[in-house]
Amino acid sequence: MSPSGAPSGGTRDHTYATFCLTEKRREWLSSVLAECIAMINPHRSFLEKVRASGGRTELFVGWILERSGGDVLPHRLLLQMAELGLDLSLDIYPAENGSSDTHD
Repeated sequence: MSPSGAPSGGTRDHTYATFCLTEKRREWLSSVLAECIAMINPHRSFLEKVRASGGRTELFVGWILERSGGDVLPHRLLLQMAELGLDLSLDIYPAENGSSDTHD
């Protein structure tokens, strides 16, 4: 099926879908993850079907750090992700110039 729901024809051994949940912004990672989990939660049964058919569900995060930094991911947040069956794929991108006081 295409994103619009139209048949795409044929069958495939592998497929994937991606969805942008948020745009780049300067907030704590834990806050953005909590917001994303709230958006994903209503689709829990779809995620279960994907995993039941042998698929994977993953939350990909591209985290741009303009200086040294980090965040704490509270256990309750991690538990919510686990209950949704979401793996966390975290790509950290260091800034080229390292000259900012942001916590993206």
